[in-house]
Amino acid sequence: LFYLLIKPDIRKTIADKMQGTTGRRRVPKDAVENALIPFPLLPEQQEIAHILSTVDKKIEVEEKRKATLKELFKTMLHKLMTG
Repeated sequence: LFYLLIKPDIRKTIADKMQGTTGRRRVPKDAVENALIPFPLLPEQQEIAHILSTVDKKIEVEEKRKATLKELFKTMLHKLMTG
């Protein structure tokens, strides 16, 4: 949502509907509720989902690797301290 709202075309559309005086301008609720939000076509959505899924899997692998290394460190530290 943040990235959508910082797009120049969306910002202009919403800014054109702002109310109030200079320094006290505000965006009316209906301006945001009624804003047309562009969505990528389905093939692009699927590609984005595939990329994010791949990234999620890599994160999961790295988190497991980190946990394994942490456990190995504890074991080696224990052996070092106890002989």
